[in-house]
Amino acid sequence: MQGKYGITGEFFIDPSTNLTTTYALSGNPVTGTGWLDGINLQAGDRRLGFSTGPFQMSPGDIQTIVIAEIVAGATPGVDHIAAISLLKYYGDIAQNFYDSNFPVSVSQNDENLTPTEFSLSQNYPNPFNPNTSIKYAISSTQFVTLKVYDLLGREVAILVNEEKPAGVYNVQFTINNLPAGRQGVQLSSGIYFYKLQVGDFIETKKMILLK
Repeated sequence: MQGKYGITGEFFIDPSTNLTTTYALSGNPVTGTGWLDGINLQAGDRRLGFSTGPFQMSPGDIQTIVIAEIVAGATPGVDHIAAISLLKYYGDIAQNFYDSNFPVSVSQNDENLTPTEFSLSQNYPNPFNPNTSIKYAISSTQFVTLKVYDLLGREVAILVNEEKPAGVYNVQFTINNLPAGRQGVQLSSGIYFYKLQVGDFIETKKMILLK
């Protein structure tokens, strides 16, 4: 507890920095950096315990505790390294959901509304296979580009590349019908990025292809 060895009560020492740390094995296996399992601790079963508090409460008071249990991997086509990327991505989604005070989606025909600002929404479904929908909004007539990139920054598809009037748009991206020049290319499971550019407005989001 408190970032210390349970037997000795001493702080953990990160072998990659030689500094004390609260979190053991805090490296990034995806990039191969930092304190990784197997450097000075034999790889094996890992378990985590945590606690919170103390709380000072009066009789009748209520304390809300929010916990997110996030699972990734154990899926055909997703190895242990890809599962870590998925887990971190799901963690970002859970954190954003919490920071937004758990918003509830309200169904409405927003395609008929005139937006007041530019925006790019999270694709749905996500993860996806083989297709997903990407929604964006523009508040005035503008030249719009919407492109998909792989994790290395290579262009995968151009979904929109033309002038559009103000409005809300839904664009379908499917791995089974890639544009000319990319046809026949097999996209692997993993993280991809889609970028919207409208004038000086640029926004990029992540999506996951899970075969």
